[in-house]
Amino acid sequence: IAVSRQRDLHRALRSGARTGATDVAARRARSVLVVAQVALAIVVLVGAGLLGRTLVLLQHLDMGFASDELSTVELSLPQSIVESRPRLDAFYAAVTERFASMPGMSSATVVLIPPFSGRNGWDAFFTAEGQTARDAAANPALDFQPVLPSYFATMGIPIRQGRGIATTDREGTGLVAVVGRSLAERAWPGQDPIGKRFKFGHADAPGPWTTVVGVVDDVRYRELTHPRPVVYVAWAQQTDKPPLSFVVARGSAGGSLAARDVARIVREIEPSVLVTGVGTIRQHLTTLLARPRFQALVLGVFAAVAVILTAVGVYGVIAALVRQRTAEIGIRLALGARISDVGFLVLRSGLALSSTGVAAGLAASAATTRLLGAELYGVSPTDPATMAAASLSLLAVAALACWLPARAAMQVDPLVALRAE
Repeated sequence: IAVSRQRDLHRALRSGARTGATDVAARRARSVLVVAQVALAIVVLVGAGLLGRTLVLLQHLDMGFASDELSTVELSLPQSIVESRPRLDAFYAAVTERFASMPGMSSATVVLIPPFSGRNGWDAFFTAEGQTARDAAANPALDFQPVLPSYFATMGIPIRQGRGIATTDREGTGLVAVVGRSLAERAWPGQDPIGKRFKFGHADAPGPWTTVVGVVDDVRYRELTHPRPVVYVAWAQQTDKPPLSFVVARGSAGGSLAARDVARIVREIEPSVLVTGVGTIRQHLTTLLARPRFQALVLGVFAAVAVILTAVGVYGVIAALVRQRTAEIGIRLALGARISDVGFLVLRSGLALSSTGVAAGLAASAATTRLLGAELYGVSPTDPATMAAASLSLLAVAALACWLPARAAMQVDPLVALRAE
């Protein structure tokens, strides 16, 4: 009887070997496909992770000003008002006073462009007093903002040194400006910037010097990801700058401007002025984030599909492997192998394929994610944390996909397997 059983075992092993030899090509093809699926899934997962982290960072950026509760109004000013400076001054004074006194509002100002509007602003080049021509040539372009005295209170930008723009800063008085901290540190490193002077253009350019009277924190006004240094000048002292056609009003306790009330107030102040738009700063910011949000969503959907296909592929290959090696598994169990060893054998086969795919995917990600460099903020295209999270997530999915075939393998009855042979 013992000799008969031994012959049965040898016969089963030879049969399994012949079957395995005939299926080796198909098995290798399926294995290569699974490795490719895992690699592709890693590339997409890493890309989605990078864009997702970028979106989160952008949504939590410190703007440098209190962007909540800010409403914006876009105005169309007729040429008759633009060409009359007294009439324009009177209109600005009236509209800011009326808007600030509306129910739910606390203050208002008029600006050249609203934050995050996507509109082109004014750039200015400067030379700080005492700078050489070489130093001045290296100065960055400034975001030029002509503002009213109510600007800093309305925008929620605290004055850190000196003072803001005052009502006494009018035409005929010495030109003054409030500068951002980064501009002050660059132009006058290690010095008190209050009282320092600079000139727009080069040092020999015509025009008077401007005196710094205040310093504020840097803000993200026109650009979200790459803010430029800002200089705030008194609009009342400017003689050749464009009119300000946007009103910004700060609400209190959740207040915001209603389009109907805005149109009525502007019509009462100056019937020839048209209201062409009413919104909020948050709406401008939402529009600005629409592209990174869409990119993260699209790549996230592709990543989810890639993970599902990878799980199905890993499961299919390992399940087929278990079916092909049923006789071998039965023999191992008959010879005394532990059930847990059989399960580990199956899991190891699946995770070996998945690990190979993960390694290939990480290598591909290091090269392909550099193409996303222009779309990323605050995170490297080869960010180790993102790559590690993608790898561990996919290996966990692969392990889960291998568990069902491994469980089936552990439930193989040795006698049934041998009898089938």
